Amino acid sequence: MRAIPDGVAAVVNSPVTTFSIGGSPLMAALFSLLPNCLYFPYIMAAAGICVVIVSLPAFRILKNLP
Repeated sequence: MRAIPDGVAAVVNSPVTTFSIGGSPLMAALFSLLPNCLYFPYIMAAAGICVVIVSLPAFRILKNLP
């Protein structure tokens, strides 16, 4: 939180809050239905890969903030 200037805190916090809170019902439905079709460790591995792919550009963006 110290790395994010006050002027852009709302710009950063708004999408983070939207995706973390808004995605919860969707992820709950997805992770409750997928194990019926796929092996659970494969689902968790795919979710981990998605997190890594999304976090790399996010890290670069946050690293370059003043």
